[in-house]
Amino acid sequence: SEIDYLKPYLDTHPEDREFLRKTVADGRVGTGGAYNQFNELNIGGEAMIRNILYGQEMHRAMLGRKSKSLALWDVFGHAPQLSQIAAKSGFTGVAWSKKITGFQPFFYDYALDGTRLLHRRVDYAYSFSCFGSGKNYSFDNFRRMTERKFQETQSFNSAVDLRINAADFTPPWTNLAGNAEKLETQKPQIRVSGQAQDLYFDGLAEEIKQGKVKPPVTSRDKLFFHVGVMMARSDLKVAHRVVENTTLTAEKFASLAYLRGAKYPDLALDKAWRQIFFGSHHDAITGTPSDSALLDLVHGYREAYDLSKGALADSLNFIAKQIDTREKSKIQNPNSAVPIVVFNPLNWTRSDTVKTKISLPEKTFDFEIRDAAGKNVAYKLNNVMVRPESGNITEAEIEFTAKDVPSIGYKSFYV
Repeated sequence: SEIDYLKPYLDTHPEDREFLRKTVADGRVGTGGAYNQFNELNIGGEAMIRNILYGQEMHRAMLGRKSKSLALWDVFGHAPQLSQIAAKSGFTGVAWSKKITGFQPFFYDYALDGTRLLHRRVDYAYSFSCFGSGKNYSFDNFRRMTERKFQETQSFNSAVDLRINAADFTPPWTNLAGNAEKLETQKPQIRVSGQAQDLYFDGLAEEIKQGKVKPPVTSRDKLFFHVGVMMARSDLKVAHRVVENTTLTAEKFASLAYLRGAKYPDLALDKAWRQIFFGSHHDAITGTPSDSALLDLVHGYREAYDLSKGALADSLNFIAKQIDTREKSKIQNPNSAVPIVVFNPLNWTRSDTVKTKISLPEKTFDFEIRDAAGKNVAYKLNNVMVRPESGNITEAEIEFTAKDVPSIGYKSFYV
């Protein structure tokens, strides 16, 4: 579930690709369903969706498998829209680990649009007493721990359970390597698999279908865990939202420019999105990293912003050059006016403030702004450049309100 680390490794060690694909095909290694474990509460819905789309396609292309369930094990709280986004992305369930009070081990979660999806709340690492953190616990201790934890799901009449044997910076329990077959032949059966999460949701769904299990149902708040991460390193939050919105806007107008004959900036926007995904990680945008890691993240956001801003500027210039600003204009002498084209990237009609710099023809001592209907538009003059010898205005920085600019469209104004 961490492609932001896996992709650079496979890019530099192509000799390991086939081995990893084989371990995935054998069920020894699983896929997590997304590019990484994004922190939902600090990013936008589109960033969540793109993270999942990129993750699933890269899992399929690099590893030969797409996950059926979404792994968000260590994420610091979950958005109300998670179930609807995950269900519409094709997932059968979501697994997460934070000890958010009051949730059953498994349940149907209802999203804001009424979509429901199975969730599994499971301990991160094998337990919070560090079992499975690489220490060489005995085989009998492992069985006793597993069977004790199984009692929680058994109390809901379920015969299937899911446990995660891993932790930050540490490998799974070393004795698993030699005891997997033994665990699977004893009762109750403990199956060791890299794809256990998918197997669990398949098994639980079958129990529900047969009427053996009736999961609890909830739509309650599971937003916050480690609430400080919503505010720490606020620069990261601001940078992420600016870059995410700029990249989305660049995508929209680049698509329109492509339909008009421009080359789509796929490489620039692809790199921008992958930098956004990297910053979306629950141990990045949340503000948990060290100072040196913070600087790396800020640099990544800057690169993504520059790439998207450049793609957006190129697309708007390409589109603007094809607009006949004289057509349907009711102002006098439109050929002598300086046109200003204002674009709206939103999905609804928008009225908002426009700030821009304009160059004016020679012998301009004063000017006014009109809309396409010929009506005067009030403006604020923020700065002006005047030719000293003549008093002519050569450049001006202006600010005005562009009213009722159409959705994913433009409106022309004239100086």
